[in-house]
Amino acid sequence: MLDPLHPYLEALKLLKDWSSTLLVLQTGILAAIGGFIDKDKIKRGNRLIITSMLFFSASILMALHVIGTIPWSTQKLPELVAKYKDIYQFPNFIGIPIGFLAFGQHFFFILAVGFFLAFVIVSLKKDPR
Repeated sequence: MLDPLHPYLEALKLLKDWSSTLLVLQTGILAAIGGFIDKDKIKRGNRLIITSMLFFSASILMALHVIGTIPWSTQKLPELVAKYKDIYQFPNFIGIPIGFLAFGQHFFFILAVGFFLAFVIVSLKKDPR
């Protein structure tokens, strides 16, 4: 017979894997932005690229909170399941639900990608090479 906590533990593992993947992807994107973008293009689209980098950073911080909450949640799994019944309602150590943190991670990631694309479009329009 399966442990009744097994689905919650598996869901937390999947959330950790997804957040870790997004975290690594965003860190790589930030490194690429910092290392491969022409300094002239940054001057032209300065606000867009800085805004994009800020949103990537915010998403990374949210991802770190999601990942940091999972070990704590795993330790307290029986009582959290009894109280909340849904992993996205589990609070982190300061009371913020994991669902809010995961939503923020994705929301800031989407905004960062949008501002980065706007930066690329502005840069290409000004310098069609």
